[in-house]
Amino acid sequence: MRKRSIYLANVYLHFSLSSSR
Repeated sequence: MRKRSIYLANVYLHFSLSSSR
């Protein structure tokens, strides 16, 4: 369950960086 939370956070971060660019 915790791993999924980290996975979602990573995806959100990736999208955030992509959006910034």
